Amino acid sequence: MVEKNYTLKKTTNDAIVESYADYYPFGEQLPGRNFTSSLLYKYAYQGQEHDEETGLDAFELRLWDGRIGRWLSTDPYGQYHSPYLGMGNNPVNLIDRTGGSADPPSTDVRDLGDGNYEVVGGNPYDNDNNIYVVDNAGKRTGEIIGQTENPFDFFYSDEKLGTFKGFIPVTFNINSLVNGNTIFNNITNYFKKNAIGGLSGISLMVLAIESKNTGRFDIKSDPKYSPSQAVSYNGKITTVRSLSNIIFGYNMRSVHRGSFDTQNMSAIDFFKSYMPYVGAYNQYQNDANTNSEFPYYGEHPSSGSNIIKGFFK
Repeated sequence: MVEKNYTLKKTTNDAIVESYADYYPFGEQLPGRNFTSSLLYKYAYQGQEHDEETGLDAFELRLWDGRIGRWLSTDPYGQYHSPYLGMGNNPVNLIDRTGGSADPPSTDVRDLGDGNYEVVGGNPYDNDNNIYVVDNAGKRTGEIIGQTENPFDFFYSDEKLGTFKGFIPVTFNINSLVNGNTIFNNITNYFKKNAIGGLSGISLMVLAIESKNTGRFDIKSDPKYSPSQAVSYNGKITTVRSLSNIIFGYNMRSVHRGSFDTQNMSAIDFFKSYMPYVGAYNQYQNDANTNSEFPYYGEHPSSGSNIIKGFFK
């Protein structure tokens, strides 16, 4: 089984570069099975830039060695049991667009009728936020019912390892989702009225304490909701857990805007100054050091990503 890469590329001087190559499945080039015209063309396996000197392929996030079929640095998303494993050891069926994760469809749902859907699978690591309808055999029908806020919204988090461990079999009705924007506005407005008060350190301390489980600003603890419950938010579908972290990030930003001692700090400086203290609790609780640096600072990538969304966006 080989991968064939054939390219006609027009360069800036209007010359045509002809290039083709055959590869073993993991990216090592077959000897005598390639051609490139006199003009240098440097894109190869899976369309990635190839370095002739080192023999490595430069994906966006990591270097790939097709001779051994492994990454040369660890997986930033922790997709597989080995952080150096590529395409799940299945490069015939999967590709990796960035060096971060192989990408079958993101969220698969089964149509139960009358607007009801059940999450039955997917992949939390890809960049595809579409929600695909599949039949009883698990094959996509071609119907897309919407998008998730994050590809990992309907997946369990392994807090100790900082990875994901399977989908959550949530059932929801797309026509009667709880309005996440209303929840967002209610909580953030309540926080501004009850926690800022012009007191910088106290405000952040109050936010951190009251955003934990059972806290006033933690919607996961509200008996009306469950953490994995589907809600609509900005035209997308997400979960109460993800929305809760987005709200926390936004409230962190409110502290930055409302605190007298941070008026001259940039948003990124404030985030770097205070987020380590936020994540320190989870890092200690979960014995997880893999995400101890910027930008997660001890938070699981799912919660950390949503905190970042809430804070910066």
